[in-house]
Amino acid sequence: MLGVSKHSEELPFLICILVADENQKLTRETIQDIVKANPKLWSNEQLRELAHQLAASQIDWRRGFQGERTCFYDSMQRVYTDNGNGDGGLALQVSKEKNLFQLIESVTSGGEATASMFSNAGIAFFTLPAANMAVAGRKEMTAEYDRITDRALARLGEPYRSWKSEPSLDAEVKAITDGPISRFRYFFVMLMTPSYDTFLNRVVASDGNRDGVFLGLALELYHREHGKWPE
Repeated sequence: MLGVSKHSEELPFLICILVADENQKLTRETIQDIVKANPKLWSNEQLRELAHQLAASQIDWRRGFQGERTCFYDSMQRVYTDNGNGDGGLALQVSKEKNLFQLIESVTSGGEATASMFSNAGIAFFTLPAANMAVAGRKEMTAEYDRITDRALARLGEPYRSWKSEPSLDAEVKAITDGPISRFRYFFVMLMTPSYDTFLNRVVASDGNRDGVFLGLALELYHREHGKWPE
């Protein structure tokens, strides 16, 4: 089960990391069930080895951010032009099949874009200048995404008690994209930024559960060796 978890973790995307964590959660539940139902099944040495294997399989949560950021950069490469200095405006034709507006429609609708006025190349062409006025440029859009993602990474390296009272990252994304104008300004940030609050709370819960299993194994070993529980 730990091997399946490690295999799931190989691709550096948050969804893969969460699948790996779910596998580890099932692993820990299985360990708890076995120790409770048949506490003599594993020898002392096997319990120690089990604890070492759990420690060695600790999830690298940061890996998930690598893939998410790469996907965002790749998307910006596709939907923006490049002025050679890391900036650029919205590109009209983002693939052989779709223009920018058709792509946005298909993504936001969760599937293929239905026929709309933007299927007309002329309408899309004359709409693009207005879109470039409303939507942040490539450099600004990327900088805003990086700022929020870097804040999430910083919290990942801090204990829960130090950031639980800080402003919600999800609320911050909502704040910068809330309103008739600003919701277009950072449209791609709103569209592609995952719920970091949900992810960070999952990390806290998972780490706490893992530490609880470590503690349970240590208590079982202590009781075996001393015939009593520690004071």
